[in-house]
Amino acid sequence: MARVDFVTANHADFVRGFVLAVGYPAWSPDRVYAAPELVDFGGKAWTAAATSQDVKPGTDGTKWTATARPALDLDGSVLVYAIRRRACDATALVMIRSDEVGPDTSNIVVTDAAAGAYTLTLRLHSSPTLRNAMAAGEYVHALVRIRPDGLREELWQGTVTHSCGPAR
Repeated sequence: MARVDFVTANHADFVRGFVLAVGYPAWSPDRVYAAPELVDFGGKAWTAAATSQDVKPGTDGTKWTATARPALDLDGSVLVYAIRRRACDATALVMIRSDEVGPDTSNIVVTDAAAGAYTLTLRLHSSPTLRNAMAAGEYVHALVRIRPDGLREELWQGTVTHSCGPAR
């Protein structure tokens, strides 16, 4: 399970929605890597084969190997994204489901899931209820996949630090 933390600059940023690119951390020349760490570099995923620093993936086969990204099979699944004040709260302040669609609904859009380097877009429909629910502060959020067999699988959890600055 991944951990995803982010900060909003103001309410408009929050309502506009989030785009979360799910992948591996970007390679950095300043970092020391050891096997089997994974990074993104040059549009590809790479696995460290040996300890190295400042060795670009793809330049030395003894240090890095190209790695296939695991596909995300969502066929028949429903994604549920929720924000709560505390993880133990039974009621979510914000809940978005991928199976609810319409012009006035929030939604979840997943692109390129089969390639393994997918982008998840969460679009929130602005409403007074949403604005009142999300006062400035820190919240917990999670994305859960409900598989066709009914099993619930938590894909990520983390924190949302929401700032209610002036809208742009």
